Amino acid sequence: MPELPDLTVYREALASRIVGRPLVHVRLCNPFVLRTAVPPIGDAEGRRVDEVHRLGKRLVIALAGERYLVLHLMVAGRLRWLERGAKPPARITLATFEFGEGVLGQRVRTPRPAAFAMRPSDVVILFSDGVAGRFRPDDYPSLGLDTAPTIAFNVVSRFGKGLDDASCAVMRCKW
Repeated sequence: MPELPDLTVYREALASRIVGRPLVHVRLCNPFVLRTAVPPIGDAEGRRVDEVHRLGKRLVIALAGERYLVLHLMVAGRLRWLERGAKPPARITLATFEFGEGVLGQRVRTPRPAAFAMRPSDVVILFSDGVAGRFRPDDYPSLGLDTAPTIAFNVVSRFGKGLDDASCAVMRCKW
């Protein structure tokens, strides 16, 4: 997930391109991007961008008339600026926001397959950025002994960042 320095760079680059310009058109490529239906997303079209700011791990595009577009980049999200008329990548684009000079696209990174050799009783731990950078297996001496649910609970509760949206999935090899 993009961290605060990344969001600051996104905010500054975006503000330089869109503040003072109208939002011409919004296109949702995935219905799960929209988190509210009132007011309808079409109500944002034609409104001037007053400001772009960061609210925690979200980017907020403030539009005229007290309307706001709030973008959360999730785990692997990225923003991409496309010149006017350029086509966004179809499979990975979640939404586009068209302005006079170009299009802002919200997209996800394409997952890459990975393979790992495992032995019986090995543990695989997948965690979000709410844990990343704080957890090291050496800090958890009973890691090889605890059950998968206990490990997941302990990783989030002991190594999660306060109010962050930390999550953890644990799998133990049994063959």
